[in-house]
Amino acid sequence: MTHTAWNDTVDAAFRQGLASKRYYVFDDLINIWRLENSPLDHDPALNGCTERRSNFDTTGVRGTLVHKKVGDDSLHYVCLNNLWREASTARVETEGVHCLSNVNVSYADFPRYYVLGVGNSTTRYVCDADTFRALTESEEWARKYGDTPAIRCGSKDNGKLINFPFYSGSIFACRDGFYEWNGLVRYNYKSSNYFPTDSKGNTYDFVSVGTQIWLAQNLYAAEDGSNLYYGHDDPDSIISLRPGY
Repeated sequence: MTHTAWNDTVDAAFRQGLASKRYYVFDDLINIWRLENSPLDHDPALNGCTERRSNFDTTGVRGTLVHKKVGDDSLHYVCLNNLWREASTARVETEGVHCLSNVNVSYADFPRYYVLGVGNSTTRYVCDADTFRALTESEEWARKYGDTPAIRCGSKDNGKLINFPFYSGSIFACRDGFYEWNGLVRYNYKSSNYFPTDSKGNTYDFVSVGTQIWLAQNLYAAEDGSNLYYGHDDPDSIISLRPGY
């Protein structure tokens, strides 16, 4: 239902109908007064959630963020699709952070860069699908060991490659939200001075599989120093799972 008798033209303004007592919001992009979508639309701290306020804000993030003080606490709301919603921690902690920033990179590449949350936050975020979200475990691993801060592995990043100097220059590719080793370089722990030794001083080669490092040789000795026998000695046998970092 719309109301056309009022002459107000300020976006997000609200008024109460004289007879119905229901509240209406003026939406300037469609140039009509419409019935409010929720009681928050006539909250003086927020005003109406309109088409304009649902669009990208000045930082390139979708939806307008508004803070409401309640006693000693602050409530945070974001206007999306003409409806006020409780804002996520990621949205609040990245307030004012631009998805494109002022770095010399293309629109397609920059959103892959991570940013640190504002204030005292220690959480890292990436802009993905028009809003910020926290890094996944795979992206944190890429941030820690990759050679670039452009580490987002989101829905539009399949095939993006990252070089990992820590893993002897191994190349990993983003596939379905997860970084996987693409087989271009075999990793050998000995080249990085981070290689395990057993109780008899033997060292071992590793290979990268996905975001994990697998033992590429059978163990020759147990922790108590006794020998281990497998009936074969194939240096390319992969028998032991190791974490990727």
